[in-house]
Amino acid sequence: MDIVMCVVGNVHVLSKQRGSRSVCRISEFSCSRGKCVSGDKFCNGIDDCGDGSDEPRYCTPCNRTYYGEWGSTYSLSLSSETISSILQSRQDGKNPIQGSSSSATGDKKPASAHFVCQLAFAAAGDNFGDFVQIMFDSINIGQFTSSMVQGCPTGSLQIFEINRPITGGQWCGTGVGYSVYFSEMSAIVLTLSIGNHTPSVATPGSNQNINHVSNETRARRTNDTVHNFSKWTSRGGDTTVITGSQQQTNHFEFDFKIRYKFIPKSLAVVRYGLLNSPIERGVLVPDTYCSRVLDTCHKIRCKIQSPNYPGLYPRNVTCYYTVRQREVPPCKRVLIQVTQMKPHKVQLRSIPGRQLLSNSGSYTLEQSTSMDAFLAWEDCRGDRDSLIIYDGTSINDPILLKLCGGTYIPPITSSGPAILVAFHSTAFGNPLDPKPAAPFPSPLRGFELDVGVVIVDSESADYNNQHNCSFIFISSLEEEHLGFHAQEKGGNWITGKSGTVSSPRHTIPLNTTCRYEFRGSKHEAIWIYFSAYRRDLIKDSKEYEGNCTTRLRIWDGIDTRNNALLATYCDNELPRLCDHKALQNETRLVRACTANESYISAGSRLIIEQQFMEGTALRPLHYQFNYEFVRRHAGTDGTCNRHYNLAKIKSNRGIIRTSDDVFDFGRGGKTNITCIYTFTLPSYESLHLKILNSSFGDRPCNTLTDFETGRYVCNESMGDQGWRPPSASIDIYEEIWTNINITSHRNCICGNSTNNPMFFFTFLGRKVHVKFTVENMKSQDSHENFYVYFEYELKSGGCRGDNHYMKTESGMISLESSFSHGLKDKPPTCEHYPWIIEAREGYSLYLRVPGYAMVDTLNAAFGKFTNRTLVNGTGLEYQQSSVISTSFENRMCPTTKNRIFIYDRNNKQIHKICPASNLQQMTKKAGQIVEIYSEEFDQFQSPLYPALPPKFVIEFIGRELGSYRLQWLELMSAKMKVALINMEKVKTGKSLSIPSISGDGTSLLHNITFPNIVDSTKILAEQDLLPTSHHDQQQQSIQNQICESFCPELNACISDKLWCDGEVHCPTTLSDEKSCDSFWLTVNQLMSPAVYIPVAAAIVSALVCCGLVMLCLFLKRTVLNGHSIKENGEGISSLDRRLERVDPHDPIS
Repeated sequence: MDIVMCVVGNVHVLSKQRGSRSVCRISEFSCSRGKCVSGDKFCNGIDDCGDGSDEPRYCTPCNRTYYGEWGSTYSLSLSSETISSILQSRQDGKNPIQGSSSSATGDKKPASAHFVCQLAFAAAGDNFGDFVQIMFDSINIGQFTSSMVQGCPTGSLQIFEINRPITGGQWCGTGVGYSVYFSEMSAIVLTLSIGNHTPSVATPGSNQNINHVSNETRARRTNDTVHNFSKWTSRGGDTTVITGSQQQTNHFEFDFKIRYKFIPKSLAVVRYGLLNSPIERGVLVPDTYCSRVLDTCHKIRCKIQSPNYPGLYPRNVTCYYTVRQREVPPCKRVLIQVTQMKPHKVQLRSIPGRQLLSNSGSYTLEQSTSMDAFLAWEDCRGDRDSLIIYDGTSINDPILLKLCGGTYIPPITSSGPAILVAFHSTAFGNPLDPKPAAPFPSPLRGFELDVGVVIVDSESADYNNQHNCSFIFISSLEEEHLGFHAQEKGGNWITGKSGTVSSPRHTIPLNTTCRYEFRGSKHEAIWIYFSAYRRDLIKDSKEYEGNCTTRLRIWDGIDTRNNALLATYCDNELPRLCDHKALQNETRLVRACTANESYISAGSRLIIEQQFMEGTALRPLHYQFNYEFVRRHAGTDGTCNRHYNLAKIKSNRGIIRTSDDVFDFGRGGKTNITCIYTFTLPSYESLHLKILNSSFGDRPCNTLTDFETGRYVCNESMGDQGWRPPSASIDIYEEIWTNINITSHRNCICGNSTNNPMFFFTFLGRKVHVKFTVENMKSQDSHENFYVYFEYELKSGGCRGDNHYMKTESGMISLESSFSHGLKDKPPTCEHYPWIIEAREGYSLYLRVPGYAMVDTLNAAFGKFTNRTLVNGTGLEYQQSSVISTSFENRMCPTTKNRIFIYDRNNKQIHKICPASNLQQMTKKAGQIVEIYSEEFDQFQSPLYPALPPKFVIEFIGRELGSYRLQWLELMSAKMKVALINMEKVKTGKSLSIPSISGDGTSLLHNITFPNIVDSTKILAEQDLLPTSHHDQQQQSIQNQICESFCPELNACISDKLWCDGEVHCPTTLSDEKSCDSFWLTVNQLMSPAVYIPVAAAIVSALVCCGLVMLCLFLKRTVLNGHSIKENGEGISSLDRRLERVDPHDPIS
């Protein structure tokens, strides 16, 4: 094998290669008799060769190169006796390694008071390993006094690695172990220095090799070295006490025991990972000892390891670990996180073994070094190893954590795609702990940090942009909402109507304030509620009494200049919490947050400030709150109702959305909502409504078309046992008459209309109402799942219905159908609008309609819809099967599709009539006449407290050709009339004079208790109390005393104006026309409106025509006279001359 020499430190490392004969392997020592023993057996005080060749006189294990095979453990020790032997050999002039004299002449010169021992360990590869592992079992080298300057004045240990810069760091002091050192390279050199001063550092590759020091130099140093060494080699060294005026040095023993191994790279899994799961340690920065760059942590496992991990790290090193993320997904932000929560992977020298208390005091040997103490920030003085984590790639960036002791490192996250970890070890240290009590602490292994990549949304409050923890939330990007251009201001801008804000995902530096400002539009307020607010403390971190380490402030920004402090909280004080919201998920619903659990701004601005005096590395603060920009402008009545006066709105067209105020819905604490949107139309204008989009959550409801009216109705699916689910719908109806709260043309829309056709409506009345209703909302319901968008457009062609408002004693209404009414037919006209019939105060209404009443199949079908048509995508109508209860008379209307609906004054439908045509005789069959009395008829009403005048609303639905007439009559019941007469008689002191009809002459009607006067006289006649021959005469006498215009079949009095007016009003007895004289009948006929109105109109027309003719003749004559004067050349002057010649006394002819 060939011999190759490599220089490591001051030691020439010999390596044997193939081509040379050798009995022993490179890791063995060849004895004189050819026996091979392990290389660590040389000079171990035991004759392992058997011939003493491995234990020559004055031998030493120093200044040698050691090899070994992986899988084997070797040992090496160096004691004070060994050093004494070496120094004695120098005094005797012998070579301590070869056993020869120091010089040819044998001259003895004083030796230097300094001793250096170098031990080289080389891994030759393959079976001889790739790295060197040194295990320190016991060390007693010199005296450790300081971690800073001259910390090892009397002796030290240094470790050099081949092809790596020299750090100059040293170990010294006393301790037992153990500690482990793993090389980064294939060869290392341990240098032991003993003496009164720190040895000079020998650079690798220099020619200062201890094997080549001249014998004269050794002899010169021997005497002084033996003299000084003998002073501090006595056993049982005591603690050294140093005072300001006196220094007494006791003696320390020397001890150095190690074990070493050679391991292949394949087994270094702690450092490099497994083959299928490697560890990325980064790229070593050139010309540095341990600085590295990691930029592929999104693809592979990354670790930040201390130098020579997992073992003892060198002294006097400064390492910079830069982690960058170059690839960033679109619309995302990348943060870098480092952490280590496993105690055995974080071991820093937190407290030195000996600690100077003061310059004038004393220092003592501590019992042990505290490895559990969490030391950070101000505890990290210059005499302690430290880790500093920066939020960026430069040491000028904010510091996130400064750590110098502890068993773990909390998660530290940068605010951007880069982080810098700086590690610094002191120049001096003790590789082992001072002798502690059992159990011994674990070996000092350095640290290993896990590196992770955190991805957040680029437009969020999860990170600080350019170290600026200031966020501005706006509901929209419109400049009028901001008050300035967003580009002119700094901070992080976030747009959206609502969202969730959590504490920053990264670590906050010291003395940082995170500011969240919310800016809404004019009618917006900000709703804030915290679902979490938790403050944690890292183990052994310090509490500061008297001052807040964290402070939360909430400001109500009324405007940009004035802010009102809503609340302030310090450290463990909690804001208003709606913490049950944190339990809500897709399968679990919780109640809404109340006003006592949230904050609502008074204006359109709100500010939240969270201060971190101590940062969040050791005082993590986790908070989460939800924000919403809510519309808080209410209607004139303080509710969600809206009123749009279209005469005052410039645009004739617009789109309106139902309430988007969250406080009107379940998520804002409400259970039910009813909002009415009212449109007031200008004169003779029509309104066109179009439902663009609607959402009613998950309510089971369909929109159907009523088969009889052609209008939309809501079909709510019934639950078990007839249970009615909560409704959600919009009702659309209109008011035709001013100041009369009677509506018509009612339509109901429900169900989501995303896949349904749009709904169109045309209204000609004075007001149109859109009523939005949701019942029994859940806590998660809001304007996001319950809404309606509708478009309105104002057009010409409206009507006011004044000619359909009847307030006379009687009349007749003609109903004509040209098949133009209905949603799918031609637009409605004013003639198809409802009629109102109103009576005077104290009177009732009687309505006579040709046709017959129909059973309301909607109510008779036990809640099931009948005669309805479903609205499908084509808009066609399909008649549904009818399910009618047999307990009701099912009277359908096979003759016509037209209908007449009668409503009372409260818009309650009281009759549905199948009308009979005008061609049919109204009196042909009694079953074809529907007689309707107003509700208060035949009931006594006190004149002191009169009821509202009765009203009938008549709505005609014409779905095919047809012509119909109905009559009405204003009347007063006999009972009410008698009561009024009695009250009047009582006031005047008189009594009602009714003829005596009993045998004794006593009136039987003195109490006026008969409900029907006609029936009362009939009862008297049947009981023979009144002679039959006198029945008609007596009845007429009683009726005349009640009223002169009495209709017996109606049992009521009609207006006196209607009596003998030429028209029949008493439908069957014709009493109002039967006994009339022909003269007065003629007069009444002439005075009827049907006669005198046309006559008066004709007379007025004739007078107007005569006046126009006379005016035209006068104008014509005037024009002709003026023209004649002009033609004769005579103007005004000639006329004056003629007048001058006239004698004023002459008569004018």
